[in-house]
Amino acid sequence: MSQPASIKEDGLGQLSRSAENAKRIKSVQDKFVNSQSLMKEGRALVGEGILMKVCRKKPKQRAFFLFNDILVYGRVVINGHKYSQQKIIPLNEVQISNPIDSEENPYSWLICSPKKSFIVHANSDRERQEWISHLERCIQHASGGNNAQNNTVAAHWVPDDKADTC
Repeated sequence: MSQPASIKEDGLGQLSRSAENAKRIKSVQDKFVNSQSLMKEGRALVGEGILMKVCRKKPKQRAFFLFNDILVYGRVVINGHKYSQQKIIPLNEVQISNPIDSEENPYSWLICSPKKSFIVHANSDRERQEWISHLERCIQHASGGNNAQNNTVAAHWVPDDKADTC
């Protein structure tokens, strides 16, 4: 996960007001085909990276962008340059699980929200720990310190051969 070097625990507010941050957000927005606006007062781009999202047929590469209030992801069209199918999840609705590993999906964890829940996996345990750490901090920030653990979330897809019931 790449991130700006200037982030401190209390630096999200300062970062959100910087001109560099506004340029970075505009750059992310412009890389999405038919994107929704990502510019918003107080929004800061915290980090970005490519993760594998577990889908029905097989894991698929997705570009993820972590902001202090939302998680944005989309399909990679041209790596680093163009993305499509932009999805935006408000972080005040997100819950993340502890790491879950399987042979098919090492370095995995579950991202849950009321509308969509899914498993993602990183390339290494270190990358996973960085994502989880940043996600937890941004979820805490977006929730105003109120934990979203009691929100109802969508079920995530489980492969038929791994499910106890249909």
